[in-house]
Amino acid sequence: MKKGFTLIEVVVAVGLLAMVIAFSSVIFKVSIETRRTAGANAEIMQKLRAITNQLNRDFAGLRPDAPLLIWFDANNPDYRYDQIMFFADGDFQSTQLYSGTPVIGNVARIYYGQASVWRKSAGYLGFDNARTLARRTHILTADSLPAFPDV
Repeated sequence: MKKGFTLIEVVVAVGLLAMVIAFSSVIFKVSIETRRTAGANAEIMQKLRAITNQLNRDFAGLRPDAPLLIWFDANNPDYRYDQIMFFADGDFQSTQLYSGTPVIGNVARIYYGQASVWRKSAGYLGFDNARTLARRTHILTADSLPAFPDV
C-alpha cells in the first residue's frame, strides 16, 4: 500500500497556507505603515527640536537695552500674521561671502515672521503668503558692507 496524502488533506493544507500568508501580508503591511509613520514623526520632532533650539539661543541673547518689536497687520483680521524683531548678542556669521569673506559679528537684529514663498503652480505665478515661519538675521558690524555681495 502506498502512503500519501488524500485530496482533502492537500486542500486543507493549501487553505491553511493561504490563510497564514494572508494574515502575514496584513501584518507586514501594518508594520510597514507603522514604520513610515514613526519615521515621519521622528523627522518632524527633529525639525521641531532644531527650531526650538534656535529660538532658545536667540532669546537667550536678547538685549535688554535694545527695542523689542511685536506687531501684526490689524487691517486684515482674518489672516493675523504676528511678527517679532529684536536685537540679540551671540556669535553670528553670514552664509554669504562679501568680498570673499563672511560677515562675522556679536550683535544681530533678528526677525521672526511669515515668509513670502515664490510659488509656481497651475494658473498662478507669484508670491504666496503661506504660513511658513521665517527667520532673518542682520549682523551688525563696524565695517561698511557693499550694497550687493560679489557673486
